[in-house]
Amino acid sequence: MGKYNIILRNKSGFTLTETIIGLGLLAIVTLGTTTFMVSSVKTTMNTTNEVVQRIDKTNAEIQIIKDLKQVFPSYSFLVQKDDASKNFYDIMPSESNSIITAKVTTSFRKKTLSAVGDEIIFAEYDLKRGVGVPYDPVWAYEFGPISTVDPNTASTFSFKGLDSGASKILSSKMLEAPKKGDMFLIDSPAPFKTLSGFTIDVSKPLKFTHYLFYIKDLTNPADFSTVLETTNFSPSLPLGAIKNIHPITGATIPSADKYLQNLPAVSGTIPILVIRPIKFVKYVLQLNVRKELALYRQELKYLGGTSFSFAAPGREVIDKIVDVKFERFIPQSTQIKVSINQKKEGT
Repeated sequence: MGKYNIILRNKSGFTLTETIIGLGLLAIVTLGTTTFMVSSVKTTMNTTNEVVQRIDKTNAEIQIIKDLKQVFPSYSFLVQKDDASKNFYDIMPSESNSIITAKVTTSFRKKTLSAVGDEIIFAEYDLKRGVGVPYDPVWAYEFGPISTVDPNTASTFSFKGLDSGASKILSSKMLEAPKKGDMFLIDSPAPFKTLSGFTIDVSKPLKFTHYLFYIKDLTNPADFSTVLETTNFSPSLPLGAIKNIHPITGATIPSADKYLQNLPAVSGTIPILVIRPIKFVKYVLQLNVRKELALYRQELKYLGGTSFSFAAPGREVIDKIVDVKFERFIPQSTQIKVSINQKKEGT
């Protein structure tokens, strides 16, 4: 029995001091492990948020670039002021290379959106509605029947205007079936340069021939060529002017018929005209439901009668905006670059 008592006395376990020390060491190890895990999770979440934010930013820029590819009509008639109160859409292909080089580092035209209400508007070709219809100016004239009695008798000849070709436009396979409120642009590929006396003024932007109209009533051909100008918009577009003006004289063109009659000839021949579907797109900064500054995309919609308006609030493109910059670096080019600056996650 004495032997067994000795063995039991030697297996008495940890002392209180040893237990406390063990628990302290375990707490230190656990705290270090927990701190490391929390830090790792936080780093992983921050990295994930940054990646998601970059993806959102890239997707937003891709969406905007899709619009920027079709904005050439903007250079014909839109007056959109940039940060320096110059027309963002001025294009001067006669500028020298030295000027172009100087403008590369100091943007030729820059439009910055950074506060609620800041906006930029584009006029775009609407390719979803078709690529456009070549318009033969001969369609604007009507020739009477030739006399079967006297071959020397001239047939009647009268000017009927754009409406005389409306049926050909409406039935064209190159356009989807037009509807009331659809907007169109008649333009010519030939630009005109401003003259100062008998000398070309290269400091002035090019002028393009154009005429804007919309379909007011498909059942009444007389309303097919209703003029589309600033007065049609409700509220009016804050662009300075959307006017159908003669590219050389600057005089207002009151109707499509006057446009066809007075359009300057190209190289001494008849004008080359194309009727293209167009749309107006606005990018504007607004507060979203989370009270964050966000970029929205709106399209101009037909309200009926003679009124149009941008559909608000539009589609949210991206949030957490610091600013959005639209820039043109070269005066000879119509290319526009967009860059989005967002607040970082957690700030």
